[in-house]
Amino acid sequence: RGLGDVYKRQLNHESCPDQIRGKIIYFFRILANNDGFGQATIQKLYDQGVRQVSDIYLLNKTQLISMGFGEKTSQNLIDQLIRSRQEIIEDWRFLAAFGVQRLGMGNCENLLRNYSVEKIFDLSVKDISNINGFAEITAELIFDGLTLIKPQYEVLISGGFELEQTLLKTEILSLIHISEPTRPY
Repeated sequence: RGLGDVYKRQLNHESCPDQIRGKIIYFFRILANNDGFGQATIQKLYDQGVRQVSDIYLLNKTQLISMGFGEKTSQNLIDQLIRSRQEIIEDWRFLAAFGVQRLGMGNCENLLRNYSVEKIFDLSVKDISNINGFAEITAELIFDGLTLIKPQYEVLISGGFELEQTLLKTEILSLIHISEPTRPY
């Protein structure tokens, strides 16, 4: 067993209430395109059995009211969820919001400059570790994290999130090549 195995064991507390609530709060904080989903709201949702961000986006006004939110608050929360799906958000920010270990905003951007968001869930540890800036232990943690978030990611994407895609390195190089002035000889 390597250091990565020990690190994964110490951080893998998927049934810990504080970590579950913390991941949901982190998602909304990083997404940064909605209001109303602070600690008190997340606590109330947690107390009513909500354990994943994707579950929140599947709620309707009637369900929120039955969970103890007022009618106006419930409508405001639904409006914020709709707004957050309709506003264009960078794919790297959306991915970072899931809180995968070692996959913060900078690393998300680096990963998505090398592979499109549609392909990242099919990457191997070796594919990830071959990207400049990702060592093997980091690649293992990212691979495991992507595997864990894939079902939530798919639910949220199918719910209509509008993502602005990061340009791949190959696309950037093409643009640079096209924009270079031709030099007369």
